[in-house]
Amino acid sequence: THSRALTRFKSVDLNATYNYNSATSDGVSSKTDVATLEMNYRDARLFNVNRLTFQSRLRAGTRNLIASNNVGAAEEIEWENEVDYRIGLLEINSRLLLTANEERDTWLFYLSLTRRF
Repeated sequence: THSRALTRFKSVDLNATYNYNSATSDGVSSKTDVATLEMNYRDARLFNVNRLTFQSRLRAGTRNLIASNNVGAAEEIEWENEVDYRIGLLEINSRLLLTANEERDTWLFYLSLTRRF
């Protein structure tokens, strides 16, 4: 894990993990491993505008990379971008999410408008 403040309102976080599990039950051996790499970028004042925030998250993961057990590696990538803006009691939130793996690519777009009373 590594975090870095780029400026007063901008920051980047990097995370990398690797897990390896090996188990034997009734003479049957099982091995699995999971590796992930994630990067988060935050801008609390996008385009230098108060209350306009941006966050981007890129995550790549794989399982059975080394401990395959005759199964190929399964990979997945997620990329999410989020923009929020607040004016008084009105809040606007938009998110774009891409998920890709061996089987398919999925794009999702969310838009939310909230008025607080």
